[in-house]
Amino acid sequence: MGPACLQCIENGGGGVKFIEINPRIGGGLPLSLAAGAPILTDIVRLARGGEAEGLKGYRTGLIMLRRWQEIFYRENGREESRRRER
Repeated sequence: MGPACLQCIENGGGGVKFIEINPRIGGGLPLSLAAGAPILTDIVRLARGGEAEGLKGYRTGLIMLRRWQEIFYRENGREESRRRER
């Protein structure tokens, strides 16, 4: 047992179809940690044979934004004027 990232969609009849199952921590981890979920400490507790603490309290209303940006530098260390953002 370990961390996993499960993604599913709800079909028209109210059932759930799993579309992706990965044995890893998902990309939303920073948001969960910022909200107060003890995910990493629980993983360590479980790995040591202990019990998971689980959610006792968490912050709501948080929004996580992620951005990808490339910055180009010349050999002399000067930044190029072109920046590409996705």
